[in-house]
Amino acid sequence: TRYIAVAEKIITDGALYPIVLHNSPNDSYATSICPPLFEYLISVFLLLGFEKLTAGGMVSLLFLAFLPFPIYYLAKEVGNRGIGYLSVLCLISMASTWYVGTYVWTETTFTFLSLSALLFCVKYLTTDHTENLLLCSFFCMLSCLTKWIGIFIGISILSVLLYRYYKENRPSGVMLLLYSIISFLPVSVLLLRNAI
Repeated sequence: TRYIAVAEKIITDGALYPIVLHNSPNDSYATSICPPLFEYLISVFLLLGFEKLTAGGMVSLLFLAFLPFPIYYLAKEVGNRGIGYLSVLCLISMASTWYVGTYVWTETTFTFLSLSALLFCVKYLTTDHTENLLLCSFFCMLSCLTKWIGIFIGISILSVLLYRYYKENRPSGVMLLLYSIISFLPVSVLLLRNAI
């Protein structure tokens, strides 16, 4: 797949993130049109000695294994422990979860990172602990670096924080700026680099 080709290109070229355009069907599929986090994770497994498809599958399976945690804690935050268990049971019992988790696709990685960002946003809204907002922005940044749609998740969280800022004057303007910088600066640099 393209993800594996890009991961191999990252290792062989030693580039931060290679740009190779598709001029023909025989060209390498290493391009910079997608955010690079998933490919970097695959390249780590390639460096550890895993074979191509195994390395890609390990990333997907790793995040599939971690996926029940944000689902449980998010459901527990908005409901109770029983709803958390029921949510994880629904996740485990869905055939599509196992289908997607066995392919070299970004879906399980993105879902884990996005749900973790939402979890820490909800925790911040209920507790006002700064570390929850920082964790929210960190997972949002990783989500943006996995799929472009992560930008909209970050904007949605920022909208909730701005609404709360105007209604209750929390979080502070400094924390809103910090959230924005941590969440959006890396993907903004990537977008700017791709535009040049």
